Amino acid sequence: MDANGVGTSVHGSNLAIATSGANANGVFVGDDFLLSDSTVTTSGTDADGIKFLGSNSTGVIQNSSIATSGATANGISVIAGGDSQLNGVSINTTGDESFGIYATSSGNVSSQGLLSVNSTGSGSSAIVAQDNSNVDVRDRFNIVSTGDDASAISATDSSTITLSGTGTIEKNSSSSIFTTSAIYAASGSSVSIQGTDAININTTGANIHGAYVDGSGDLNNPTSISLTNTKISTAGVGALGAYAIKEGATLNVVDSNINTKNSSAAGVMTRDGAIANISNSNILTESHISAAVRAVSGGKINVTDSALETKGNYSPGVSLEGGDVVLTNTTVNTTNSIQSPAILQNRGVSTLSMTGGELSSLAGESIYAIEGNGTIQLNEVNSTVNNGVFIQNTGAAALEVNADANSVVSGDAINTSSSTASLSLNNGSVWTGKAVDMTNLNIANGSQWNVTGDSNSAAITLNSALINFQSSSVNDVKTITTNSFSGNNGTINFNTVLNEGDANTVTDKIVVNGDAAGSHKININQIGGTGALTVNDGIKLASISGQDTSSVTLSKPVVAGAYEYLAYNGGQSGNGWYLRSTLEPTPEPTEEPTPNPTPEPTPNPTPNPTPEPTPNPTPAPTSEPSYNPSVPGYVIAPYLNRMYGYQTVGTLHERVGEQENIKKESNMPQGAWGRIGGGETKSNADRFNYDADTWFAQLGGDLYNNFDEDGTRVHSGVFATFGQVSTSAKDSVRGMYQGRSTTTGKINSKGYGVGAYYTSYFSNDVYVDTVAQYTHYRNEYNSIYGSDATQDGDGVTLSVEAGKPFKYTNGLYLEPQVQLMYQYLHLDATNDGVAYVKSTSDNSGLARIGGRLGYDSVKTSNAHPYLTANVLTNIGRSPDVTVSSVKFNQDYSDQWYEVGGGFTGDITKNASLYADMKYQHDFEGNMHGFAGNLGIRVNW
Repeated sequence: MDANGVGTSVHGSNLAIATSGANANGVFVGDDFLLSDSTVTTSGTDADGIKFLGSNSTGVIQNSSIATSGATANGISVIAGGDSQLNGVSINTTGDESFGIYATSSGNVSSQGLLSVNSTGSGSSAIVAQDNSNVDVRDRFNIVSTGDDASAISATDSSTITLSGTGTIEKNSSSSIFTTSAIYAASGSSVSIQGTDAININTTGANIHGAYVDGSGDLNNPTSISLTNTKISTAGVGALGAYAIKEGATLNVVDSNINTKNSSAAGVMTRDGAIANISNSNILTESHISAAVRAVSGGKINVTDSALETKGNYSPGVSLEGGDVVLTNTTVNTTNSIQSPAILQNRGVSTLSMTGGELSSLAGESIYAIEGNGTIQLNEVNSTVNNGVFIQNTGAAALEVNADANSVVSGDAINTSSSTASLSLNNGSVWTGKAVDMTNLNIANGSQWNVTGDSNSAAITLNSALINFQSSSVNDVKTITTNSFSGNNGTINFNTVLNEGDANTVTDKIVVNGDAAGSHKININQIGGTGALTVNDGIKLASISGQDTSSVTLSKPVVAGAYEYLAYNGGQSGNGWYLRSTLEPTPEPTEEPTPNPTPEPTPNPTPNPTPEPTPNPTPAPTSEPSYNPSVPGYVIAPYLNRMYGYQTVGTLHERVGEQENIKKESNMPQGAWGRIGGGETKSNADRFNYDADTWFAQLGGDLYNNFDEDGTRVHSGVFATFGQVSTSAKDSVRGMYQGRSTTTGKINSKGYGVGAYYTSYFSNDVYVDTVAQYTHYRNEYNSIYGSDATQDGDGVTLSVEAGKPFKYTNGLYLEPQVQLMYQYLHLDATNDGVAYVKSTSDNSGLARIGGRLGYDSVKTSNAHPYLTANVLTNIGRSPDVTVSSVKFNQDYSDQWYEVGGGFTGDITKNASLYADMKYQHDFEGNMHGFAGNLGIRVNW
């Protein structure tokens, strides 16, 4: 049929058109044409089913079928500006090089309804657009090409093909010589596949790709394939899911799935400057040597919000072969055990930047490098699933990996390459693993390296970050070896047995076979030991064989048992970092030498004077043990408990005041009394010093009184005491280390006591006062490091005091006194979680000799003032205290004097008020304080 000629319009319906000769087209359209509900069949060579030629050739073909069987016989050809509209058309070509739809030289084809195209001949594509032509297929379609050496859909020479809606595109072949694909775009053309429902793209046969973009090499003449809501599946060897090559080629994949099932079939591959953009899609390869994505020789791949997965051997998630890959919020997962890392640096100069997402290799490495130069940037990435290796660098590869922005990675970093491998952690990133022959490790800005085994790196830099040796066993300490250690403000966590060190040292350590610089903090995790006095250099944490300008300080106190361990730079055996439980004096600075003056003329010699004797050299300052700051409190408290017991028993006149006025009121024999007492004591007598504030309240009363006619009288009664001693404990040599405060903690001691007294006043004015008191103690300890402990104990105090006033007619009297006290004290064992304190038992005595000078005129005055002076002597040494097997005894003041005064004043005839105040000072000048009492007594 011929529809040609100016103004020609041919409409046909329900026709059966058939030709059999060469060049015998079924229909030739040069002008307007309409064909519906018809069939067109040709069997000759170069016999198209329907051919549109020229810009005036337009036509509509609907509900019709077209079949050709000759070579180079296209189903529909639209040439030189022709325009064909299809609706419900079926096309079948069987000859070689016979296209189902062929648009060329600005030809235009559009389709609606169901379009079915099946081309089976060799070199026969189903749809071809070339030379600025356009094919637009909408609604539904079924596109099949089964011949060799042809793509199912092909757009070349600045042409456009669009398929939208729902349908299937299949390319099936078994013996192609050339690489083909289901979709092909080249030389400035574009193909867009847009599924409303998923569009399926399937290929079978070797080297038949799902989509193939062949750029022109000219960025000003771009070529592209865009896939939206599509499913690509390839089944042949070497059949890539999608492939883009050369500059100017762009592959866009959105909301799609790509699945390859055979070997050597990557999901997406780019090379030679081509670009692939993938978003919200899934890429899966199921066989061997099939990466999910490959960037080769300048190829670029950008993946966002997607999942990459491989299941075969030698199938990395990402293969870097001289290309660049950017992953954003994407997961990479490989599941096979034989060289299937999440990321493979294979050759060339490559980069990978990954932000968010996860790298997972169930049985392989996270990153594996074979050759080339690779730079991998990980931002906020999780990579914790692998075969135990995070980085494996082999061959001649040079690899740089940067984990940044809170990335979390695990596995060893291993460099067996003749080239270099570096790992950097930045901005809160965490790596858990060991380093083997690495070139550089850089840990910075809040990042953390959890060291799981012996490690070595040529250089390590630590800046405001953490190296954490992971260990919980004395049999699992680790060593980091490096040639250079530098940085500042880092922290290193060591696992250490806190013992005497030296030959018995068990600790993680750093060995620097070169120079070390920078200041860092060290943190000690105690994995054993109960504390000991270190010997020689103590516990070596780091050895430095080169120049050492580094310095370390402890990030928190290190205490074990009775000792505190301190950090030192350097020791007798060389440079390094050490822990020692000793306080070492700061060396005096070396004076600058005085320059030699200009020599004076040599004077005549003078006779040698008689030589002065050579003075003894000043002894070098010695080190002191460094004690746990809890220790001074434990040592001081028993002594203060002892002194509290003595103070609350006190003297007769401190307890009940002057009782001479009772003689006048013998008709009021019953009495009750109460007093409050207290004081402050400061002691610098030994290494462990204290400032103690004491207060107590005491209530008592006579239970028995007897007044004889000769003036002898007896007062016997009981009393109860409650009091408290608040103490600041100190270690006087603690400041030897970095000028620290000598204060070590607080002690709060409470005492609850009951007692009895029996006082006799004889007719010759001699008095004898006997007292017995039981006290229950509770000591509460709080060291400056927050170690808290409580300790209970009991004490019994006995006292005998005697005195006699020698009275003068003017009312003055002088009263010599003598007193002897004994006390038994027992304190229970206690434990603060660091130090163990054994129970303490103490027997002691206190002797006092002194007297009062007073004024007493009971007939004329209601006031009874006096002055007092005493000398007191401790009998027995201070209590022994054992803290974690270390015995302590401090030499507190043995003898001191006290001077003061007091009075008793009659308020009424049956009530009196009494008070006293004394200043205390030992004879060696190491203790001073004051004490006082205020009381009231009522008789009836």
